[in-house]
Amino acid sequence: VIGYKQYKNYVGYDLGFNTKNVLNISLQGNKAELLKKGLSELPEVTGISQSAMVTSIGNYWGTPVKHSSNLQDSSWMAYNYVDENYLDLHNHRLLAGRNFTPLPDSASESEVIVNQQILKKYNIPDPAKALEETLVVDGKELRIVGVLEDFVYGRSNDSNQKKEVLFRYSKTNIHMLNVRIESTDLIGTVAKIERLWKELDPVHPFDAKFYNEQIEEAFSGLRASVNVAGVLAALAIGIASLGLLGMVVFTTETRLKEISVRKVLGAKEVQLLYLMSKNFIALLGIAAAIVLPLTYLFFVKVALPNMSNHAPIGIADMLMGISCILIIALTIVGAQSWKIARSNPAEVLKSE
Repeated sequence: VIGYKQYKNYVGYDLGFNTKNVLNISLQGNKAELLKKGLSELPEVTGISQSAMVTSIGNYWGTPVKHSSNLQDSSWMAYNYVDENYLDLHNHRLLAGRNFTPLPDSASESEVIVNQQILKKYNIPDPAKALEETLVVDGKELRIVGVLEDFVYGRSNDSNQKKEVLFRYSKTNIHMLNVRIESTDLIGTVAKIERLWKELDPVHPFDAKFYNEQIEEAFSGLRASVNVAGVLAALAIGIASLGLLGMVVFTTETRLKEISVRKVLGAKEVQLLYLMSKNFIALLGIAAAIVLPLTYLFFVKVALPNMSNHAPIGIADMLMGISCILIIALTIVGAQSWKIARSNPAEVLKSE
């Protein structure tokens, strides 16, 4: 239960921008404009942008960056090449400044958009004051024209979410098309896009995935671990249940004559059920009282500290797991006890 909650927390984490219904298409060396022309004619396509890579799924591109006030000191910063449509398509929030100015493919790079962490790096207190500052990136002087609200560049479980990130403008260093789709039939729309791709490039297979699917794939290892833990937990519960069933059967069978005598003397079935079950219920309660705090301490002190940005453990999470186990155990105890309580005393005591 706790592991699944952590997985859902990471794949549903607020990245600081919108990934819903965004289809990322790998260009595989093809020119973006050729595919964009066909995509723009589809009514289901509401936006198209370009980028060098897909952020927030574990990818990292870095480059040395210098501030114009100190050209001797460089810092390694994350970046991505994007076009003028990228910020709007992903709903990135600009705190100050503007978007990129569209330029022809042959124009040299001259503008850059940075996040809040870069301002902290260079002790710039106000986003508005960062505008028109100059950064030297790969030997090029780039003017800061916009400041973005911080977002998750790596993965949502990265220990360092405070990365300095800059967006650089380019229409040539592009490997991905980002397509926003508004449709009630996403599968059908993707099939249309795939047909466009095959007309453009019959050699390379169509390689496109929705952003949310890529995020889930980025945590496939965690999901596999949770699944394995679930299988092991199910096996452990199954083995323990068989052991509990054996104990209950042995105990009730040894008390069969006693139960029959009590029934002859007027004991009700409900009273007999309680009599046979109370010891097992007490043992289950003691076990729960021991296991709950130990499990909580294990996750809080050992497991979760190694998982950055993890979801907190609540009482409901602990009770959900223990409740499932208690229901199974009580069903086993109750069913066998009820069977003995309803037995016919005449059949049991006929040899007496």
